[in-house]
Amino acid sequence: MAVRQGCSRARHRPIFPREGCSCCRVMSAETASWFGLGSRGPVPCAPDSNMPENTPRLRSVVPYPMKKRMMGWGLVKSTISVVLLVVIALVVFFEGRKAYLDYQVRELCAKDGGVRVYEVIKIPNENFTKWGQVNFYRPTLGENALGSEYRFTWDLSFYKKGNPEISRLHIQVVRRADNKLLGEVVRYGRGGGDFPSPAHGSSFGCPDFDSGAENAVLGSIFSKSK
Repeated sequence: MAVRQGCSRARHRPIFPREGCSCCRVMSAETASWFGLGSRGPVPCAPDSNMPENTPRLRSVVPYPMKKRMMGWGLVKSTISVVLLVVIALVVFFEGRKAYLDYQVRELCAKDGGVRVYEVIKIPNENFTKWGQVNFYRPTLGENALGSEYRFTWDLSFYKKGNPEISRLHIQVVRRADNKLLGEVVRYGRGGGDFPSPAHGSSFGCPDFDSGAENAVLGSIFSKSK
């Protein structure tokens, strides 16, 4: 069913830009409903070439329901764009900061990181586990972790505390009889600094020991006797 509606400046506003209107065209009821005009909405009108040049022009106005939908969708798109930009900026910030801290860890590690052995001690084979580690190491005993013959010191200091953090681990093994330093290890590490999420925080260490820094230095100091 089609709806015929006259064009009147006093009662209606034109939908599309036009020069004026003296003849009206027909709009379907479905189209009028889609524009939110019901069955009484104005219809597009053809320009009248016979109207005088000084005839007042009618200003084009978008129907309010249609305009409201357009404004709502524009606001949603703008919000999504802003959120995406903020997330991208935060990810770049956190990842860039981690990369810089890891670079600092490598620089520190290059100066004094790693294992240094000053004397190798031969001990019986039964003092080693099947994985090649000394079996008399007791980390909970502090300086007596290696028994009464050796002093085991563990020093953990921080260049930067919090999240993220940069730490320095220094382990020394000293023979008590003559107070001689048998070996030591220095390891630097970075912990945390990730983009906030439920996932476990990342870490980076130098040097990277598979079995831990303490086992690395102990395995270098103590050797199996033949």
